Amino acid sequence: MGEVYFYHLTRAPLEVTLSVLLRKSLGAGWRVAVRGRTEAVLDRLDEQLWLKPDDGFLPHGRSGGAQDADQPILLTTGAAGNDPTCLVSVEGAPLAADEVRGMARAM
Repeated sequence: MGEVYFYHLTRAPLEVTLSVLLRKSLGAGWRVAVRGRTEAVLDRLDEQLWLKPDDGFLPHGRSGGAQDADQPILLTTGAAGNDPTCLVSVEGAPLAADEVRGMARAM
């Protein structure tokens, strides 16, 4: 079973913390799915991930495209179409126990 980590965001907003976690995950060689509850939050995260030139490029995409399976980071409200090693839940998006079992890490 994969490790599950919980983060209580008291010192930095979601966008900052997520950026750090995604960099570490890609550095470990993991593919990542970020699951949210609403398209509005994923829209905001998508925009923020593109607007971080100081930190370098974070390759990612939104689910529903022809290249979902190729995305190192996939933002989704549903199933992860990129065969992730790491699953990140934001805004309380559900994670099922059978999903977490197959991951290196869930957050």
